[in-house]
Amino acid sequence: MEKSLGIDRRRTLPAWKRETFADWLARNPRTNVPGATTVTLFNDTFVNHYDPEIGVAMLAILERSGFRVDVVRPGCCGRPLISQGLLGEARTQVRSVVEALFPIADGGGPILVCEPSCLSVLKDDAPALLRGEDRRKAQAVASACMLFDEFAAKLDLPLRAGPKKILVHGHCHQKSMGLLPATLSLLSRIPSATVVDLDAGCCGMAGSFGYSKEHYEVSEAIANRRLLTAAAAMQAGDVLVAPGTSCRHQVAELGGVAAIHPAVLISRLLQ
Repeated sequence: MEKSLGIDRRRTLPAWKRETFADWLARNPRTNVPGATTVTLFNDTFVNHYDPEIGVAMLAILERSGFRVDVVRPGCCGRPLISQGLLGEARTQVRSVVEALFPIADGGGPILVCEPSCLSVLKDDAPALLRGEDRRKAQAVASACMLFDEFAAKLDLPLRAGPKKILVHGHCHQKSMGLLPATLSLLSRIPSATVVDLDAGCCGMAGSFGYSKEHYEVSEAIANRRLLTAAAAMQAGDVLVAPGTSCRHQVAELGGVAAIHPAVLISRLLQ
């Protein structure tokens, strides 16, 4: 991979799951509750192929709260193309996703997004990339989309006590949209838990940046500034929560600590 793709040999690519979230949904059809309010869950590439357990956890939380959940997968949001400067291709991809999500947004339903980098595309990049009627639709979709943590933080969730200390590492896109407080608020609902915002800046992975051979040392140095130091100082029973996929992979690979998504932690503590 280093010779052909420029991926540093010290890196390990995330493992594909044999059963995707879409596969799990097909094997576990949902039961419609008459009169239940419908919310839409955006099944992004990371959740579908790498972390289907996050999708399952989000479903459990929403259904426990009495919602009917429609899960949609209109394709990749376009973030990888945007991050590489391939704006022409990204515009085509974004237009396709917006077209698929617009009927939901136009109907007034919230669209819940798990991955902060995907949400930033739908809320910020899509309206900026598109023009005319496409832009109008993108703006409607942007208004309907929200981070899962934002929505869940407002729910009446019966939770039992969990870890005494929860360390939180916010994703850069999440922080740029001012959405870290939503995650902190959600986790603060856990009885007897002390929630600590690590305020560690970027984890150093930054999408594909940290995978490249020429950036590996820089990526590692950024992670070691605060994030890995905090991870190494964790005590038995402490939990590290990170909403971003790349952040969780970075701390696992460089620090040997398994960070989890907030929805996974919350779902485990549902009474």
